[in-house]
Amino acid sequence: MTITLLKIAAVNQVEYFRVIKQLLIPLSGLLLLHGCAKDAGIPIAVEPAADETSKKMEAEAGRSPIDPDLVYLLLSAEIAGQRGSFEKALDGYLEAAERTRDPKIAERATQIALFLRDSGKAVRAVSLWIDSAPDNSSARKAAILVYLSRGDQDQALKHIRYWLAMKESPFQQKMENLVKILDKGLATRLEIMDQLADSYGNDPDFLYAYAVLAFNKNELGTALEKINKALELKPDWDRAIALKARIIAVEGREDASLQMQELVEEYPDNAELGFIYGQYLIKVEDYEAARVQFQKVIELAPENHEAKFGLAGLNLQLNDLDAAKKLFLKLKDVPEWADQSYLFLGRIEKNKGNYKDSLAWFDRVSNGPIANEAGLNAVLVLGKLGRFQEAETRIEELHRRFPDQAVRIDLVRVELLTKRKEYDRALAVLNSALKKHPGQSELLYSRALVAERLDRLDILEADLGMLLRKNPEDVNALNALGYTLVDKTSRFQEAQKYLDQAIKLKPDDPVIIDSYGWLQFKLGNHQKALEYLRRAFSENPDPEIAAHLGEVLWVSGQISEAKDVWHKALVADPQSDYMLNIKNRFPEAFVD
Repeated sequence: MTITLLKIAAVNQVEYFRVIKQLLIPLSGLLLLHGCAKDAGIPIAVEPAADETSKKMEAEAGRSPIDPDLVYLLLSAEIAGQRGSFEKALDGYLEAAERTRDPKIAERATQIALFLRDSGKAVRAVSLWIDSAPDNSSARKAAILVYLSRGDQDQALKHIRYWLAMKESPFQQKMENLVKILDKGLATRLEIMDQLADSYGNDPDFLYAYAVLAFNKNELGTALEKINKALELKPDWDRAIALKARIIAVEGREDASLQMQELVEEYPDNAELGFIYGQYLIKVEDYEAARVQFQKVIELAPENHEAKFGLAGLNLQLNDLDAAKKLFLKLKDVPEWADQSYLFLGRIEKNKGNYKDSLAWFDRVSNGPIANEAGLNAVLVLGKLGRFQEAETRIEELHRRFPDQAVRIDLVRVELLTKRKEYDRALAVLNSALKKHPGQSELLYSRALVAERLDRLDILEADLGMLLRKNPEDVNALNALGYTLVDKTSRFQEAQKYLDQAIKLKPDDPVIIDSYGWLQFKLGNHQKALEYLRRAFSENPDPEIAAHLGEVLWVSGQISEAKDVWHKALVADPQSDYMLNIKNRFPEAFVD
């Protein structure tokens, strides 16, 4: 049995020769193949059964000898499937199903037809399956899928009604299955649920399922209507209350916060509801309230690791690194949360400047995309530790392990080279990357920044111009191009055009405010420049902003304040290129 065929049959493999014996010896009351397709496919080689055993089993079953033509037909179909000739396999199984009326063979034919999306043959196969096993739940569900795929809603509905009337499983479970079937997008919006409402419209499980489906289809008004009716019939139903909260959160009406808060106050012990409310508070950026809410959820459900992870993330957002670290240290012992916890513990230590500890955490991450993320962080930490050769080796290894992440890996390499002031090498890396990924926005933006360090304004203008042609509202490109024209040229009017647009798009971004203030200084508007630069510095005391603010203060005669700004910035970052440049240009400001 090959993996290819397993994809079609969606069944489990069993021992090879046991299956073939089941093929050759009828073990129950059917003409052929009783059990041969149960939890297995038909294999390609035959181990002949002993004649006496075969005759004995046939006598016990009271059946005639096996039709060798049928065996050949089935084996041919199986071999065709293994070789990828699925259409031929389907034809063989269909013919065998029609000759035997065996439900297992019809089931296999149905599965292959669905896999091939051959709705015509799927109808033939599933009809044979249902004719031979009318009360088989799987056959009915397959029929629903087949007719939905053909857009035959009436036939699908007929089989849905028959299946729902069967007693083999609880109605709630059937409703969950029905939502999964209807949610696949093979048919339907909500018409089928509307037609079923005449029989089940007062059943809370039906109404809950209706609300889930409507929610998934983004028909939020209908979803809220149905879940409210379900709660009228079954008050205090935890699942329904939680779903109502989700609907309210996504619907996003003006009174959503109030509605959510009222629900939480009415059902304070519903942990799922509390978690949804916490997620909503994050969505509206009320991080302090979200933190309080997640703490309550954890008190109600101490094993809710997702809430713990959310709380840890909120602590990071609020810069409470110790509280975040404490939670991640607990979560690292939970297998499914271990790698993510290692990653964030590494970031926490990195932010604290504990680079060796940070590297140790990053190196513990082992899985998939998170491993790539941890690997990139580890490379940057190695740069902080001055271990550049090891960083380069790791970058090559990341390229081998994660070829689909080549752009991100190259950008990290460029960041390392830029920190070492190896701008020519950084430019070469970006040129090579852009040959492989022409027009990639992050690469173009990064090359423009490197080109600025090399005074290659031709490259900078070309790359930022290309970004702006693709997206005229690319605020980073607008700011970078406008600022460079201010700082490196006298094309101030052209620069103002770009910066006017940037500050209109992001009026509260301190980086853009700094650029605009520097433009005003170059235009001779010193007082206006100070207004912008003071505002930018108060929001982000970055060395570059400090350099600009101090220079405008100095030339405006406010010497004491200029010295104070520069001294604080130099203490905060003694290696800043911007502040070292200021120190060289204004040495008298740094004389004791």
